[in-house]
Amino acid sequence: MSGYIGTIPTPQATQTRDVFTATATQTTFATSGYTVGFLDVYVNGVHLKNGTDYAATNGSDVVMTSGLDVNDYVEVVAFSTFSTSDTVSASGGGTFSGPLTVTTSGSGDALTITSTDAGDTFAPDINFYRNSSSPADNDGTGLINFKGRNDNNQDVTYVQIQTTCPDVSDGSENGFLSINTMVDGSLSDRLVIDSNGSISKNGSFSYSGTSDDFYWNTGSGDRFRFHSGTTSSRDLVGFSNPNGVVGSIETNGSSTSYNTSSDYRLKENVTDITDPITRVKQLSPKRFNFIADADAVVDGFLAHEVSSVVLEAVTGEKDEVDADGNPVMQGIDQSKLVPLLTAALQEAITKIETLETKVAALEAE
Repeated sequence: MSGYIGTIPTPQATQTRDVFTATATQTTFATSGYTVGFLDVYVNGVHLKNGTDYAATNGSDVVMTSGLDVNDYVEVVAFSTFSTSDTVSASGGGTFSGPLTVTTSGSGDALTITSTDAGDTFAPDINFYRNSSSPADNDGTGLINFKGRNDNNQDVTYVQIQTTCPDVSDGSENGFLSINTMVDGSLSDRLVIDSNGSISKNGSFSYSGTSDDFYWNTGSGDRFRFHSGTTSSRDLVGFSNPNGVVGSIETNGSSTSYNTSSDYRLKENVTDITDPITRVKQLSPKRFNFIADADAVVDGFLAHEVSSVVLEAVTGEKDEVDADGNPVMQGIDQSKLVPLLTAALQEAITKIETLETKVAALEAE
């Protein structure tokens, strides 16, 4: 049925035909039935006008206004009717009240939504609308299933996109989206986005939309890998803040560099390090093992002991705890000790060279 989308009515404009040979002055003709208003009446091939030439009001009889002549040929054509209540106009649009299935036999586009509005800044919209009279927290708001069959001729949902509303309170509504895939016969969360903008992947990584924390769980064998498509020098990771780039991890054909910003144009009040040997003597290198790795004895420092000598090498405060009383551990960047150690070594070399000169002079006497 051209011009409509929906259930095709059956029958479609079919008809019944009754013919009679009139007797003298006959006015009433009993048909096989009709729908009032949907019939044509002819006498000797002349189309009569309903309401003027005849009346057809009871679904059965056709009554002529005046009696016919003997042997007049009467033809009554009744049309079947149908309702378009289950159809939607292709040009005017409308709303379906039940499920809609589009079936195709090929692999091409089965459904295309096109907008011809040249002035609209947005593409065509698809709305999934849960019109609930009693909305509740964690209501589902949309579900898209990508289905197929398995080798046992069973329908299987291989991929699923699901949305819910964890909070439907006016003014504090929240949304939740998950992408699930079939794994060994069961659907499993693969990517989850919550109302805070946090993103997680099946426990292997997560990003917090509230604190900007990124967490990666490598498990027993997975790795977080950055791959460069060239052997030339290239930054694989960049670190920046409102001041600009402050560091990077760079690779070339054979090595990796861990860089922090150090350009002279970023610095002021530049002076030489003074009394470096005295400061180095304040450092207290230790040997120890970490509690979590009792069998590995290493060389290193206790962070709080270094902070009084090279403050910038240490993060955190000694014995710091968070709001819940949990320890906030200090850290150390031992590379920041290099400038002090270099200055101390240079001072020691100068002293050694001075002593060597004096010894050479004494040996020459």
